[in-house]
Amino acid sequence: MHSNLSWHKPAEQVVVSTDSFRINSQRPQGLKDGVNASLPVEVGHVLKAGTLLTRVGGVLSPHTGFTEKQKLVFDADITGTTAEQVVFTIAGLTITTTDNILYLADLFLLFKDAKPGDTGAALLAAYNAASADNIFATVSGTLGAWYVLRDLANKTLLFVSSSYQTNVTNLTFTLVDTAGSPVDLASHVTSTNIPLSTANIDGILVHPTNTVSAQKNVSVWLKAEMYSNILALHTEPESETDTIGGAYPDLLSMGIFNFAQLQTVLLQTKFQVWQALSPLVS
Repeated sequence: MHSNLSWHKPAEQVVVSTDSFRINSQRPQGLKDGVNASLPVEVGHVLKAGTLLTRVGGVLSPHTGFTEKQKLVFDADITGTTAEQVVFTIAGLTITTTDNILYLADLFLLFKDAKPGDTGAALLAAYNAASADNIFATVSGTLGAWYVLRDLANKTLLFVSSSYQTNVTNLTFTLVDTAGSPVDLASHVTSTNIPLSTANIDGILVHPTNTVSAQKNVSVWLKAEMYSNILALHTEPESETDTIGGAYPDLLSMGIFNFAQLQTVLLQTKFQVWQALSPLVS
């Protein structure tokens, strides 16, 4: 579980909705009531229950999120000129290796649980405490207004803007080595900007589903009253590495950072959400 999400903390005893207070003597979670129907979900996805869906034509697809994102996909560990250091600059950070190889496993560990405002020194100290590899000579600067999710299996980093419901300037990066005429290593990374979506929430997936090979009709909630943690517990990957790119989306990857924002995206829909656990972001 990404530690920037705090869904597994003890439940609040007072649950706040938009118009009243509800006292919970136990720890409420899950769905209170709802109406569902069998509807088509587009081809090409592996989705968990709780995924927020939007309608495109007559077919549902997973909502792409409420804040801007930048997805970086690496082809392999990055090797620069012999005996030269590799330098990766992104989102306010300058990361310099001790030698000519940037190992992705170490880079992804460096970004573990990274959040806006983290200093390079703090990220490096956390990395050094978790690993004996010591491949980074320096990490300088301060991480800008971006959360970082990691998917090492697919060599993918997802930078999620903390500017809720705002498209900011596209996140750019440089990747070079320190030779007299530095080698541009950026060709080893595919960078894709994903703007925020203003699409409506038209459904919530009832059960996990796989439409990789074909479009399927699946059970979808059309209206529901639920506790907020049902969405997080269903859609948040239970692993040290987040899954990115349409498979098992979590709320953080969609740019939903707290209960108030979750309420906002569900306003004027047929979904009512009650707070059950602590805020999403610790």
